[in-house]
Amino acid sequence: MKDHVREDISCVFYDAIDFIANARKQGGKVYVHCVQGISRSATIILAYKIFTEKITYQEAYDYLKEKRACINPNMTFIA
Repeated sequence: MKDHVREDISCVFYDAIDFIANARKQGGKVYVHCVQGISRSATIILAYKIFTEKITYQEAYDYLKEKRACINPNMTFIA
C-alpha cells in the first residue's frame, strides 16, 4: 500500500487484526513495519489496539506515541 491520501488502508484492518491476534494467542510476536515505520504500520497497530482493547483512537495513539515517538499516520488513514 502507498502512504497516500487516496489509499484505503481500512481494507486490510481485519486481516491484519486477525493475523496479529492469532500470533499472540499462540505465544508469538509480530513485527509490523512499513518503509519508515511512521504511518502505515502505525495505523495497523492503532486499528489493532482500538479493535481488540475497545479503546478510543486517542488512547491508542497516546500509547503508541509513547512507544514510538515518530509515528504520524496520514489523515486519510486516521479517518
